[in-house]
Amino acid sequence: MVRGHYLRDLMDNVRLAKGGDKREKQEVQLRRGLEREVERIGRFCEARVKALEREVMEVNERLMALSSPHMTPTPLLYAARSFVEFYISAHAAFLKDLGSPTSMKQSTSASSLSTVVVGQQDDDLAASLAREREVKDGLFREYKEMVEEKAKVLAKQAKRKAVTEALKGLIRVEREFYLMDAFIERAFADLATFIQTFKSFVGTIPPPLTTIDTTATNLTVTVHTLRLLIPTSLAPLFPDPEDYTCPICLCPFHRPVITPTCRHRFCKGCLDEHERSNAVTVWSFYYFGEDASFVRTYFPLEYKERSAEERKRAFKSRLRVLALHVKFSLRRDAWWF
Repeated sequence: MVRGHYLRDLMDNVRLAKGGDKREKQEVQLRRGLEREVERIGRFCEARVKALEREVMEVNERLMALSSPHMTPTPLLYAARSFVEFYISAHAAFLKDLGSPTSMKQSTSASSLSTVVVGQQDDDLAASLAREREVKDGLFREYKEMVEEKAKVLAKQAKRKAVTEALKGLIRVEREFYLMDAFIERAFADLATFIQTFKSFVGTIPPPLTTIDTTATNLTVTVHTLRLLIPTSLAPLFPDPEDYTCPICLCPFHRPVITPTCRHRFCKGCLDEHERSNAVTVWSFYYFGEDASFVRTYFPLEYKERSAEERKRAFKSRLRVLALHVKFSLRRDAWWF
């Protein structure tokens, strides 16, 4: 955090200086002390952000292994998909409740730190930040408990050390992100307070100290960009079944075909049934083998269930054809005799 005792001692020296060269010297020392403190906090935040980036990449690599149907058993694949879906939705809801910026265009909270400080006393500011941080702490505890509960269920089902370590790393990174966000908010708010006090001494703020808004904004944007890296990178690895659903039967594709005109995809059996029921003829279509293999690989349970239904439907269709054949055969034989 900010070395407040050091800066307060420098400010006391300025207050005690009676004027002239001695006061000017003390003001220069205070200005240099503030500049060094801003630079120190900035270097620490940048180093921590780089460390967080490495941790995020490591967690991503571990979680990506769970998305491979060739390396993950089917029950674990479905459990991991359920956990990732919950994590992505809970993460988005937490950021929304937190009121934090989720993109560069929305990063306004950090850039307004010094503006908020200008018209407030130190005690009022500390009380306001404490109340706000208490609310955010409660939101984070609730979010962390939900993610931990789901992670424990997945780890218990997986019974793999790699999965357990990946989930622990995910929760640890989420905690580090929150602590980093709180540190940036508190540190730059304290710096802004000292800078405003320095302004009351000298009347102006030197250029190096006017960049704390930009520094805080850039750091906040970087942290939140990294924070979104995990859910955004995991979402494509765990496909949504709705993206591979037939619009007729509302089930995963089975022997999918694509129409050449509108480029819509359907199950071959559903399209044939639709033609028979509605007296509509689709003159041409193409088999879409890529979707067929994808559904069979990533949604094996749904594909197996759908294959069983298709076999039952095909068997019933053959029975109807056989019944009609027997019926017409009996009529023909009766007419002949």
